[in-house]
Amino acid sequence: MTPFFRFVDSVGDGTGSKTMNVDGSVTPQVFKLAPLAGQRLRLERGIFFLEDAGNFTAAGFGAGAALATGVSIEVREASDDSVRVDLTSGVLIKGNAGFSRYCHDVNYFQFGAGDNFLSARWTWSKAGAPLPIGGDGYLAVTISDDLTGLVDFTLAVQGVYT
Repeated sequence: MTPFFRFVDSVGDGTGSKTMNVDGSVTPQVFKLAPLAGQRLRLERGIFFLEDAGNFTAAGFGAGAALATGVSIEVREASDDSVRVDLTSGVLIKGNAGFSRYCHDVNYFQFGAGDNFLSARWTWSKAGAPLPIGGDGYLAVTISDDLTGLVDFTLAVQGVYT
């Protein structure tokens, strides 16, 4: 099997913006990871990276306040964008501690001067099974709040081509 490494992005094929610190408060912004033509993917894990200036709290998102709506993660159908699997089960990530509902490995880092960051590793293969993504589906991360105050927010996905 061949390893697969890619960020979710604004287009879904690896060519769009990979930073999710956007304003989705009026129009939700969807970041995607979709297979290219003829590809099938088995997504093993995703690593969230959240960077901000200031100290993080459990309830806040980054160093700011909790999100009003939250971040959702789903597997959707390519043909009509319908939800195939709701990975957050309707309980969206609104604060830093919210990553712990889905990701056992959540780490907060402070190195003194400069920005602080959080990383959260969601290992889907250890949650029951890897996520299969074929030409008929894609992974979707929906941003429905204004995250422009963050320094950076990304999701790197790792897996294999099948």
